[in-house]
Amino acid sequence: MVSDNVVILGCNGGTDIAYGGGAYVVTAMAKCLSSNGFNVHLISTVGLEVRELMKIHGISLGGNVYTHYLVRYGRAKLPYVVAARLVNRFEGLIRELKPSLIIYNDDVPRRIDKVVRSMGAPRILYVHFPYITRRVLGLGFMYKTTEWSPIESVINYANINKLFNDLSEVDYVITNSQGIRNIISFAHGIRNNIINIYPPLRHNEVEIVNKHRPIFLHAARQDKTFLENELVRLIEGVNKVLPNALFIINRNKSRRISGISLRNKSVFATPWLSGSTWNELLRLSKYYLHFKWFEGLGIATAEAVVNGAIPIVYRSIFNGSWTDIAKLCDSECGFSSVNEALDHVLDLESDYNKYRRTQSYLVGVISKSMSYDVFCRSLISLVNRFI
Repeated sequence: MVSDNVVILGCNGGTDIAYGGGAYVVTAMAKCLSSNGFNVHLISTVGLEVRELMKIHGISLGGNVYTHYLVRYGRAKLPYVVAARLVNRFEGLIRELKPSLIIYNDDVPRRIDKVVRSMGAPRILYVHFPYITRRVLGLGFMYKTTEWSPIESVINYANINKLFNDLSEVDYVITNSQGIRNIISFAHGIRNNIINIYPPLRHNEVEIVNKHRPIFLHAARQDKTFLENELVRLIEGVNKVLPNALFIINRNKSRRISGISLRNKSVFATPWLSGSTWNELLRLSKYYLHFKWFEGLGIATAEAVVNGAIPIVYRSIFNGSWTDIAKLCDSECGFSSVNEALDHVLDLESDYNKYRRTQSYLVGVISKSMSYDVFCRSLISLVNRFI
């Protein structure tokens, strides 16, 4: 039986393994590696016990998975700069574990990477939304693509230089979508030793209900760009034609989204959704809106699709929700202007058979390509090159 130690450093420079899509993928990695005989150590500044991760993410883990963290996750969050610096306290633990392999998630402090390199352990970087790439592309890019305030953006921008930024140094880069692969190649000039491995979906087998009321779900963090205005324009356009439409939107500090929800009774702006509420909304939503031009895969988009929602997604080669999902139905799903997005919705609403054909096709393709079995086989195939 294999007994190698594999270390997985948490998301965002090793700061977090708790809730969210990144922590879900880390937990899925742990399940895959542990079921193949590896001892898996999850390391992060902020974290949870193994049993809590299993409950939150619905993933069973064996007795050979261990969590190591400094602060237990709570509603009050550590500033990113503080959390990132505290990761360096794990230097001694990593030396003690003597890992046969370490997997970084997005970013890693230079001090930790120096320790790993001194030990000769192979390094795999799993990329879904790296801060170091945002820094390479500039402060303005970082501010527009995060939920940070201007002050937070400046502080974090200045401190991200403590993360290693030569992604070509790692042994292999895994990207979670073609969209993120495009921007990694553009920003860092990486062409070789890079592969896509889709994260597994939380629910691969769902009952697709008949969806007649046009319920729109938008859960992605909203860019501080013109797309926020375009989202509001789409809502207003749909309301004029489809009076029974309902919108559920993550406002994510957006004053415009909060404002329209106060003026319009068909719009519900919410800061956070519980797991049970989210699953019910996925089941009922007829459309999933994604008004972003830069994101990794967009796991929420994929989850919505396998639950039968048609994605309405902004076309961008740096947006995984388009390159890897909505591009499959581009003539019905992709848009470059709010008028085109509105035309797609009205066209699908006028032809329910077309809606069902598009829905069935997307559910079949995405459920197969983003299954846990495909994810685990791809990950183990890569890991076996190094161990």
